[in-house]
Amino acid sequence: MIDRHEYHPTTLDEAATLGDSWICQPKIDGVWAAATHTGDGVAVVTGRRGRKIARLDVGSVPPFVLVGEWIEDRARFYVFDLIEADRISFLACAFEVRARRAQRMCRMHGGCLKGHNQIVWVPTSPGRDAVRLFKMTEQRPDFYDGIVMKRKGWIYNEIGGWHLKVKHCVTMDYVVSEIIYTQGGTRDGEANGVQGALYLNGILCDTCRIPNLPHKWRRKMQANPDAFIGRVVEARGQRVFKSGALRHPAFVRWRRDKPAKECLKPA
Repeated sequence: MIDRHEYHPTTLDEAATLGDSWICQPKIDGVWAAATHTGDGVAVVTGRRGRKIARLDVGSVPPFVLVGEWIEDRARFYVFDLIEADRISFLACAFEVRARRAQRMCRMHGGCLKGHNQIVWVPTSPGRDAVRLFKMTEQRPDFYDGIVMKRKGWIYNEIGGWHLKVKHCVTMDYVVSEIIYTQGGTRDGEANGVQGALYLNGILCDTCRIPNLPHKWRRKMQANPDAFIGRVVEARGQRVFKSGALRHPAFVRWRRDKPAKECLKPA
C-alpha cells in the first residue's frame, strides 16, 4: 500500500522565501488517492487504507501507479506524483524527475487513454512563483485549498520535512448554543468544544461544531457551562459552506465586541 505523506503547515511569507530549491503545486481540494493500472485496461483508484473509490477505463496503455486527488463530483483524478511507469519503479527518484515523467506520460498517452479527461496532471511551478500561484488558487476556493511545496531532490519513501502546505483561511463568527462533551454528549463527560449557531429569519440555527478548544477554556466551560451559552465565538477554517459551516473549524477567540444578533447565515 502506498503511503500518504503529511504536509507541514507554513505561512505564505515563509513559502515566498524558499526560492527555486523548492517546487510548488496547487493543492486540489479532493480526496487523496492512488490510481493503479496493471495493464488490463482499467485503473483502480484507491484511497487511504486501500479503500476502492473508482475504476477508470484507460484502454491500451502501459502499466502505471499515480498519486493524486480524486474529486467525486467531477469523476476526475488529478495527478501530482508518480510511483511507477512501464513497470519501472520511481520511488528512488527525485521529485522533479517523477514530475517530468508523470507529465510526459499524461501527454503521451492522452490521445489513447479512453478516460484521458478523467486523469489530469497537476502542473508544477518553481518555488519563486509560490505567491502568484497561491493568489491564483484564491480565485477558485471551491476547487483549490492552497498550495503545496516540495523540496527538489525529495525521494518518495524518504522520511523528513520535505512537504509544506499553505492553505486558504477564512473566519466566521457564531453564537454558542451548547457545549460539546467528549462522553455521550452529556455533562457527565469532559467539555471539549462548542456548537456554533447562526440566525436565519430571527431563529438561531445550529450550524458548525467547533471542537478542541484550548485547555484553558475547556476547564472554564466544565466549571460553568451556562456562562458560555450565547457568547460569540470566532472560528477559522479552510472555506465556508453554503450552510455557513466551516471546513475543518478551529477556535480563534471570543468576540465580546460583537452582538449575537449580527451572526447571520449567509444569504
